[in-house]
Amino acid sequence: LFLEQGKAALVNQSWNTKYLPLDDIQCMVMINTTTRYSGLFAVIQKLNFRTKSNGKSECRDYVQIKYGGGDKTGKICEEIGTERTPAMSFNSPTGEMSIQLHIGGRKAEEVEEFIEISMVLTTYRDCDDSFAFSCFRNNTGCIPMEYYRDSVVNCDTPLCADEVSCLVGQQSVVRKTLNSSNIALSAITSFIFTALGVGGCLWCCWKYRYCLEECFAGPPPTMATSTDQQTNTVPSQGAPIELQLPQSPSLAQQPSQSRQEDKDLPPSYDTLFPDK
Repeated sequence: LFLEQGKAALVNQSWNTKYLPLDDIQCMVMINTTTRYSGLFAVIQKLNFRTKSNGKSECRDYVQIKYGGGDKTGKICEEIGTERTPAMSFNSPTGEMSIQLHIGGRKAEEVEEFIEISMVLTTYRDCDDSFAFSCFRNNTGCIPMEYYRDSVVNCDTPLCADEVSCLVGQQSVVRKTLNSSNIALSAITSFIFTALGVGGCLWCCWKYRYCLEECFAGPPPTMATSTDQQTNTVPSQGAPIELQLPQSPSLAQQPSQSRQEDKDLPPSYDTLFPDK
């Protein structure tokens, strides 16, 4: 891999151990700058690898870096990107560096985990107009100004001079472990909350409908209304019907006229002279 002058490379890689092969994975990357007088910074910003479960803190996954005049690191698998180890950097003044990456194979009985690495490779040289920011603050080891305060650590540690701190832009690495018991517990919890939510919705709908029925229901019928309804109803078939016809004015006045005439007549002869 060749890095041009004034360029940087950001390497982000993560793996789900559930999908790793059974055999180990190894790869080697050689990095060189394209110009003779350029150096190279390598900054590990985040690392979350596994260790062997034998109590000896041996690395199961690791990265190993060779830089400068032949200096070589040990196997690096400690957690990086935390308050304890915010970042780890390496400086190759010659612009040459080799990175060896080892990922251990998967075991069938293991739980699922996520492992990751984040590394930044940045070229540097003596300061001039285009390389104006000095990582060492002595006009040496300069990088382009566009990398200043870009939330990516490009300069050597522990200064991390191009950023506010070596932890800028970092999120704490959380090792995610999933197993069958956690999955079952999550499923049961989700089912309970779903049932409660559905039950609450049904109760609200029933309550709302009940309130509407009470609000829009009419008043009960009064006695007068029922009486009127009974009066206006048509009698059933076969019941006797009494009809009262109105009397004519002449017929209604006849009895009164006859009584008036009886009052005006004189008594009869037999009444006056009973013996004769």
